Amino acid sequence: MSANKGRAYFGIVGYHFNPDVVTQLLGLEPTSTNDAGTRGTLDKPVVSSWEFSTPTITSETQEIDIYKLIDDEILKKIDINPKVMDETCCGMPFAVLGYKDELAKHKEEFRRQFPQKEFICLCTTCAFFINKAYPDLKPKYVIETIAEKLPNYNPKELGLKVTYHDPCNVARGMGMVDEPREILKQIGVELIEMETNGKQAECCGGGGGVLVTDKSLAERLADKRMNQAIETGVDTLVTLCPTCEINIRNASNRNGGKLEVKNVLDLVWEAICHK
Repeated sequence: MSANKGRAYFGIVGYHFNPDVVTQLLGLEPTSTNDAGTRGTLDKPVVSSWEFSTPTITSETQEIDIYKLIDDEILKKIDINPKVMDETCCGMPFAVLGYKDELAKHKEEFRRQFPQKEFICLCTTCAFFINKAYPDLKPKYVIETIAEKLPNYNPKELGLKVTYHDPCNVARGMGMVDEPREILKQIGVELIEMETNGKQAECCGGGGGVLVTDKSLAERLADKRMNQAIETGVDTLVTLCPTCEINIRNASNRNGGKLEVKNVLDLVWEAICHK
């Protein structure tokens, strides 16, 4: 992963980690949250009833500009014209790392900077955390929207064989087990399940602040999940959470690149934007 992608991810999400820790753990060039780039409102009307929040996705397989992917490609292909808002971190890192006072203050700032009540989130963690921490808000995870609309748009069948890692926040947190699998089926991807999957899927060690509080544990869990994926006989693992994607890919890289790791949205992009 390039340093630019690292800047985009950590800048927009708003993690306040020691730069040396970020560099050591993830191999990314760290930056402050103030230079993540300008995120302005698009000068066009919103076609759907949803605002679009938290553009926190990375892609290893393509050098994709995230705003182009959001606005001009995937969502527009399914007739959603998003309005990308200038916003701030949802506050989840404060919560999992125990900064309760900072979280309370940050939640006020989040509401001030992002007053919308209904919106789509790209990030699995943001969608889960906002739903739990802001009970009056109605975040919708982007996969829900894609799963609802994709059947109407005749996506290309990719003819791939993969295994799928259920992120904790998606499967257990939001109860979404069938949606990503249905999307993979619709785009012609054969799924070979790991021994543990769905709500019983094992954590890869990428979430809950483990990456910065217990590097050794995060690596052991990622190595175990990587090996479980390899045991299925496929050479590609797909997932939805960017942190899972990073942690499992790092495990693969530590072990000679045995497993290719992609985001499900990468495959959706290939299926509907490059027929």
